Amino acid sequence: MLVSGGGTTMREILRAVESGLLSRVEPVLVIASKPDAGGIEKALAEGMLKENVLVLRPKAYSSPETFGEAILLECRKRGVDFIGQYGWLPKTPANVVEAYQGMMTNQHPGPLDPGRPDFGGPGMYGRRVHCARLYFVRRAERDFCTEATVQRVAPEFDKGAILGRITIPINPGDDVATLQEKVLP
Repeated sequence: MLVSGGGTTMREILRAVESGLLSRVEPVLVIASKPDAGGIEKALAEGMLKENVLVLRPKAYSSPETFGEAILLECRKRGVDFIGQYGWLPKTPANVVEAYQGMMTNQHPGPLDPGRPDFGGPGMYGRRVHCARLYFVRRAERDFCTEATVQRVAPEFDKGAILGRITIPINPGDDVATLQEKVLP
């Protein structure tokens, strides 16, 4: 699992595995892109072994390819056969996307419409997506909803095939914090 932020979705996946809801999933590795990612503490609190919770900072590598090689090395050591991105901010290196083609998903906190970068793409993550969605809804002066989207990982941000989405209503009193709370698991 690749994380950069609070790790809420990752934590819920770990809990679903522990409860038996995801009985065919065996998490073996959590990679955080920054040392202060809240997902690190959550992974450890949910029982991930410390040696399987790593920090790999993209800027510590000379190129995206060498960053990707570091990710791949850790995945190969543990026999990773599927990668989920949950609040992962760095652009996933092409060599990782290629090595796990069709076996990587990304969770995005907003709607992703093919051909429309309104709520996805570079810089659109976390609370920024919720803020943009609320601004759009209020400018349009209509009732709308937002979505949480799961997609395959592609070489470009938020361009992978959409695998599923859930619709979440936006209420008149919603703000960024309440919308984020609704979208998170």
